[in-house]
Amino acid sequence: MATTDTRARTLPTDTTGLPADHANERRAGGTLPRIDAVTAGLVIVVLLLGGVALEAFRGTGAVMAHIDHLRNQDVALLDTLHDLRSRDLETERLVGQYLTRSDADRAALLTEIVGLLGASRDDRQRLEDLAHPADRVAIDAASAAGSRVAEVHSSALRLAGEGSPGEAAALFFVDGAAATEAYRAALEDLLVAQGAEVQSQFDGVRQETDIARALVSSVLLVVILLLALVGRINRRQRRQAQQRSAERDAFSADQAMRGRMHSAFEMSLTEDAALETARDAVRQELPGWRAELLMADSSAAHLHRAATTHPEATEPSCAVATPMDCPAIRRGAALCFDDADAYDTCPQLRGRDLTGGTAVCSPVKVMGKSVGILHSIAPTQPAPSHLQRLEAIVQTSGDRVGVLRAFATTRTQAERDPLTGLLNRRSLEDAVGGLTAQDVPYSVAFCDLDHFKRINDTHGHAAGDRALRQFGRVLDSTFRPGDLVGRWGGEEFVIVLAETSTEEAADALERVRSSLAMALLVGDTPSFTVSAGIAGPTDDFETAVARADAALLEAKRRGRDRVVRHDALVDAEPAG
Repeated sequence: MATTDTRARTLPTDTTGLPADHANERRAGGTLPRIDAVTAGLVIVVLLLGGVALEAFRGTGAVMAHIDHLRNQDVALLDTLHDLRSRDLETERLVGQYLTRSDADRAALLTEIVGLLGASRDDRQRLEDLAHPADRVAIDAASAAGSRVAEVHSSALRLAGEGSPGEAAALFFVDGAAATEAYRAALEDLLVAQGAEVQSQFDGVRQETDIARALVSSVLLVVILLLALVGRINRRQRRQAQQRSAERDAFSADQAMRGRMHSAFEMSLTEDAALETARDAVRQELPGWRAELLMADSSAAHLHRAATTHPEATEPSCAVATPMDCPAIRRGAALCFDDADAYDTCPQLRGRDLTGGTAVCSPVKVMGKSVGILHSIAPTQPAPSHLQRLEAIVQTSGDRVGVLRAFATTRTQAERDPLTGLLNRRSLEDAVGGLTAQDVPYSVAFCDLDHFKRINDTHGHAAGDRALRQFGRVLDSTFRPGDLVGRWGGEEFVIVLAETSTEEAADALERVRSSLAMALLVGDTPSFTVSAGIAGPTDDFETAVARADAALLEAKRRGRDRVVRHDALVDAEPAG
């Protein structure tokens, strides 16, 4: 795998500490008022379904109206036409019988024939009443033909009643047949016209039904498509809501983890403790990872193993020796490597077995400068959340080390003399207060550089500063770590030696004089000597300093470049 920068990505935040989108909602006063797409879609669906129901109702009403029309008018007309044809046939049959029977049988037939003729006349009138304007011509023709047949039949009956059966028969069978034929043709034409009208009306009903069906189908198709769109939008919104929820959960977990981490590092009061906290954080936040923390020494020229999650390993997992040999430190960014044998892998990883895992090299920055490297090996391909945790550990540990170093620098500047690096007068007095509180006895030595003004006047103040620094180095290298060495002011120095007698303190000051003489043999510092006064243990530090100062004055009076004990002066005084 090619080397890539893998800085942990975090959600954009604002000053509230919330993700940007949620912070915007919070600034807007809670949940932003908006119409949900799903709700809007459902409203549209309801409206469309209402439209579909209305159109279906209207279409059904139109169909029912046509059906009622067919039932109330057209069907009635056809029934009347059928009844008329049946009566006319019956009338023709009875008239024929009337003409061929004797006078005794004619009375009953005549009464029936007259009734049929009247009923036929009523049927023809009903046909005229029921006829559609488009069928008026056919109705009028059929009515006229029917009237002609009735007229012929009436004439034949009249002639037969007057005793002219031959004329009546000729009229019935000749003119009556012709009139009947014309009447039947007219009725057939009426029947055809009425059938065409009925078919036209049914076609209209069918067309209206088809239109309503097409409209309903179209609206239903639109509804289905809209429901599909609403469902898709709803699924997308659910996915977005789930994603936002997952981001909020991840953000909350990250903030909680960072909170625990900051709390842990705040309890680390030393740099070593902070590095151990970083090691423990890797163990708990990234279980299964092997990690070691390499830090640069004071010269920033070498790296040493400061902490590791696997102390049983005798050799470091990364053999980089100097900061400049580490690609991640040079780039100032984390690097990931999946294949130890790839040509673009860090040379320090060549030959390592990274099967299924990943090596992550994260530079530790203190005050913007890379001063270490957290080398870790993940057992599998790390997830982005793992890299975020690792970056948080590296960043927080670097910040804490920076704070501790800054605090140490500030404390040193407050406690130390800037020229010699020794304790200043106030810090020395505070440290002696600690010895007094613990009832630790001590001796005090008061030192002063001989003829220091002559050094400044002759060689300049720079030479005087070199002399002070040289003497400070000699003091610092001569006394024990537990002894308190400080610059009292000017060319005066005070040394507090815990649990030390005046004789032992005098011996130590003699070693200081010898070491100073040896140190002045080299370098460009002018030669000088030191006088010292020593006071034994007392209950009051000011008293001890005053006695040591008195012994110092006696040393100067005796010719300088010597050590004088205050108790020896007291013993030498003559008895009162």
